Amino acid sequence: MNFMLVYMYGLILLISVGIYGLLSKQTWAKILISLEILAFSTISLVALLILGSKSPENIALGETYIILLTVLDSSIMGIFVACIFLVLKKLKAEKPALLKKLKG
Repeated sequence: MNFMLVYMYGLILLISVGIYGLLSKQTWAKILISLEILAFSTISLVALLILGSKSPENIALGETYIILLTVLDSSIMGIFVACIFLVLKKLKAEKPALLKKLKG
């Protein structure tokens, strides 16, 4: 079996684990971990598809895509986590269901 297919199946499995985690978890930490798994596995899958071609231009594009989106995803996730924890600290909410206070 081609090693690219093994990686692709693994990344599809990680995407499904991330989606399951987003839909089923009840605490903020688990939701953020699931979101990060989903984001990074999607980025890796797209980059793997770009790297799968035999053209040298596409290989360089795939490597650049991986680096750019990893840095972008990390910075966005850091800002997102900081905002979530500030809201949670202010409202003293440990679970997403407790944020019904925001409705007014």
